[in-house]
Amino acid sequence: MKCINCKKDIIDGSSFCIYCGEKLSNNDNFDNENNNTVDNQKIYDGVSSTVAEYGTAVKNNLPGYYERFKTFTAKNKLASIIGAIVMAAIILGVGIFSFMDGRPVKEDQLKNYLVGQNLMLDGAPFEIKSEQIKALTITSRNSVKKQSDKVEGSITLDFDNATVEANVKFDLFYDKNNNKWIFNGLKSSDIKSVEPKVDLKDNINDLIKNSTVNYDFKSIDLKKGLLKEIGNVEIKGSGLNRTGTAALTLSNGVVEAKVSTDFDARFSLKDGKWLLKSDYLRGKVIDKEKISSNLSDDDKKKFVLTAFDNDGSYNYKYKIGSFDYVKSIYLNKDNISDLKINNFMEDKDDSIRVEIEGQAASGDVSKIKFSGVAYLSLSLDKNYNDNIEVTVDSVEVANINLDAIKKNLLDFKLDSKQITVAVADTFTLGTENKDSRIFDKVYDGTITSNGEVKNIKTYIDLAYNRKTKKYEWKLDNMDIVKK
Repeated sequence: MKCINCKKDIIDGSSFCIYCGEKLSNNDNFDNENNNTVDNQKIYDGVSSTVAEYGTAVKNNLPGYYERFKTFTAKNKLASIIGAIVMAAIILGVGIFSFMDGRPVKEDQLKNYLVGQNLMLDGAPFEIKSEQIKALTITSRNSVKKQSDKVEGSITLDFDNATVEANVKFDLFYDKNNNKWIFNGLKSSDIKSVEPKVDLKDNINDLIKNSTVNYDFKSIDLKKGLLKEIGNVEIKGSGLNRTGTAALTLSNGVVEAKVSTDFDARFSLKDGKWLLKSDYLRGKVIDKEKISSNLSDDDKKKFVLTAFDNDGSYNYKYKIGSFDYVKSIYLNKDNISDLKINNFMEDKDDSIRVEIEGQAASGDVSKIKFSGVAYLSLSLDKNYNDNIEVTVDSVEVANINLDAIKKNLLDFKLDSKQITVAVADTFTLGTENKDSRIFDKVYDGTITSNGEVKNIKTYIDLAYNRKTKKYEWKLDNMDIVKK
C-alpha cells in the first residue's frame, strides 16, 4: 500500500507511515472497534488461523520494520515514541494470541462436552441432556496445553423421576489440525446417590395388595380380596433401595386376623416407579385368626357353602318293608336351595362348629332334606380340613321322563338288531313292577318291532351325572318277556 502523504510504498495494514509518520486513519477505526472486548470462546474456536497469518506476516516483515523504524526515529522524535508504542502493541498482540491458542477449556464450559453422552444408571444407559445437568463440580484436573485434558469430578442430573449424583472421569484431546478440543470419551461413572422423586409411601399400599403374605405355614394371596386394611407403615433407607414394615388386617368376611409383614422395595429408574423385590412377603401373627364380630346370617351361610364347593356324598337311610337300605346322595353348593344356621361357634383344634339344616334339589331328585354338623377350618386359607357330618333326612324323586328312556333305548338291541328311533317311539313304560324301589324302578311295558308287539321289562336307575351335577333316570337294562 502507499502512504497517503508521501506516496511511498509501505507494508499493508500499517497504522503509520514509517517514512513521514503520517497517521493512516482508515486503520484507526479497525483498531478501536476490535480491541475493546475479547470473546474467549471465539478465540478458542478460530484464533489459531488468525494468529498464524499475522504472526507469519510480522515475522517476515519485522527486519524491514526495524530498519525503517530506526531511520524514521532519527528524523522524528515524536513519531519514534508513537512507533515504539505501535511496535510493542504488535509484539504483545502476537504474544497474547500465541498464549490463548490451545489453552484448556473453561471449567464452566466442560459440562457441554457431557451432553449426549450415555451414563450407566441402574443397569441401563441414560443419555445426558443439557437441561438435566444441574451441576458439574471438578475435583481433579490435569491439563497439558495443546495436548490433553484429564478431568475428574461429580455431576448432578435432574431426571423426571429422580435426582442423580455420579462421579465421572473423562478426557479431552487437542486437535491441532482444527485448533479445538475434542471429547475423548467418558472413562467411568460411579453413582454416588439417587433420590427418587416418587414417594414410596404413596405406592406401598398398591404393591402390598398385589402380593402374597406367608405366615405360620399359610400362604394368603392378597389379590383375592382378603386384605382389608394396611396400617403402621414404616419405611427405612434412602436411594433406590428401601425396607419397611406394615400391619395387615385380613378377613374373608367370617375369619379375621392381623399380621405384620416386612418388605423390600426398589425404585426402577427405567420404569419410574417403585417395585417390591419379591411379591412373597414374610409375615408374623399379631392377632391370631378368629371369628369376626357382628357376622350376618348371609356371611355365615356363604362361609358354610364353601365346604360344599365339591361334590360330597352323604348317606340316606331308608326302609323298604323290614329291610334297611343306604343310598349315597351327592350334594354341592349349586344344588342347595335353602340353608339354615342354628349355631356358629369356635371349637377346639382351630375349627368352627356349625349346626345346619338345609334343602336341595338335583335333577330327578326333586327334594333333598339334610341336617347335621359341619366343622370348618378357622382359617383365612382354603378349608382343606373341613369335616361335614351331615345325613340326608328325606328324599323325593321325580317321575320318569319317558322321552329320556326312549333315547336310552337306542343303545340297546332287540332281536339282535339295533333299536331304531321308529322302534323306540313305540315303547310304552307300562306298569310299575312289584320289584321296584325308590331309586331302582322296574316296569312291565311293550315295544313294537316288525309289526309285532313285544312285552319287555325295563330296569331304570337313578344315576348321578358328574358333568351336569344332577340326578337322571336312566335305562340300565331291558328283557323280553316270553309268553
